[in-house]
Amino acid sequence: MYIDLNKLNELELSPNEYCVLELLYNKDIKTLESFKNIGIFGWVNQKSLLSILPNLALNGWIRITYKDDIDFDKVYLKSKAENLFDIKDADFYKLWSMYPRKVPNGKGGSRILRSESKGDSYLKSFNKWKAIVKNKPTLPKKMMDGLDNQLTVMRDNLQYMQEFDVWLNKATWDKYINIEKDVSNTPSENDII
Repeated sequence: MYIDLNKLNELELSPNEYCVLELLYNKDIKTLESFKNIGIFGWVNQKSLLSILPNLALNGWIRITYKDDIDFDKVYLKSKAENLFDIKDADFYKLWSMYPRKVPNGKGGSRILRSESKGDSYLKSFNKWKAIVKNKPTLPKKMMDGLDNQLTVMRDNLQYMQEFDVWLNKATWDKYINIEKDVSNTPSENDII
């Protein structure tokens, strides 16, 4: 799981609160019994987990229905939380637009990596992307960051870029997500000359 801590800070959510919201969004937990059983994951103990819920309710992320004065019955996400996990079509369009359409093939010609129009190829790629990022709200940004790094690293060798669908299938962005961008070609004092 990739969690953008800066985004959580903006939303005033702790990582544990975010994880609880994601479990609720994915319908992994709904009742008190499922919360009791979730302690097996080890990322948070049951007492801590149950103390998170009132805070999420107070801040407008969830609604809790109670079966009596002490125990709650069910937990529901409010629209504020659902919007946190919604995948936006605009995210795909940004990625699609950022991905090179044509690259040199190294023999004086060019090679097409993605179509120009929003036709069948675009729709096929969009559906593939949507399946990959489903229930992973931070993945579209991670993909764009990985592509941005890849384009910087490969700026002189774009002929080796994969076609867009291959790039999606092989999760190529993961190979570039943690690479430091070196935008200068000048040697540093640590380089051996």
